[in-house]
Amino acid sequence: TDRIDAFVLAQYGVTFSPKQSVLPSKQHVAFRSLVQRRQQLSDMIVQEKNRLSICPSLFAKASLEEHIAELQEKIKKIEKQLKTLVKEDEDLRMAHKLLCSICGLGILRPIPFLQKSLK
Repeated sequence: TDRIDAFVLAQYGVTFSPKQSVLPSKQHVAFRSLVQRRQQLSDMIVQEKNRLSICPSLFAKASLEEHIAELQEKIKKIEKQLKTLVKEDEDLRMAHKLLCSICGLGILRPIPFLQKSLK
């Protein structure tokens, strides 16, 4: 069956001419992962703030406020890591520099857009 499989794969390659794909670097994979995690934590903060706005219990409010503060600290740590990855990776650095040149965008605002620009 190896001969048949090889023939079928060769025919597929000749017929469809698939494009060669490049695996993303470890830095790009880590960057994407951190951007996704940052978004997840931001979503959690919104959820907790929504709960806080309707919470009747003082104890529960304190718990929610504590959790929001913890989530905000985690986001700060992730943002620090993202900045480090941007500084260390030339592709990310160049794309970030270009996005930061747009008037009104700060240092962190372009980060989610960088994820989409990765190959």
